Amino acid sequence: MLGEYEIEAVAETPDGAQKSEALGRFTVFFNRALLGPRITDLVEILSIVADAKEARLIADAPPAGRMQAWASFWRKRDPTPSTDTNEAFDEFLQRLRYVLSSLSKHQPGWRTDMGKIYNKNGAPDKVEDRQDERTAAYYRLWYYYSKGIA
Repeated sequence: MLGEYEIEAVAETPDGAQKSEALGRFTVFFNRALLGPRITDLVEILSIVADAKEARLIADAPPAGRMQAWASFWRKRDPTPSTDTNEAFDEFLQRLRYVLSSLSKHQPGWRTDMGKIYNKNGAPDKVEDRQDERTAAYYRLWYYYSKGIA
């Protein structure tokens, strides 16, 4: 399942004389299940950055061909195909990491309205936290001046 996880590992010698503990965090972006039984999640995520037809091409590919369809999808978006890095895919992963770590509360961050906006547009140019005077509710405004969205 996509998301941020925390893991705690404890190792101890058989006689109990030495013990070591470690705590770590990791993020699961993609796994084989997204190209198999959880393909609808992948299509939902891709629909944010691609049109529905492009995302459906991956979902409608035979299971054995989905990895190739996925690779082809990102190859078409690579702004510098002569390099080893696909900057479009890297940006997509960076945005997905942010929404998973920062916006996942009651559901995966990429399913939230803010997550969809962030995945599509990236970090806002300006963020304002405000409080409604009548209800005292807090809310956040994102401004995308560089994209003509305010």
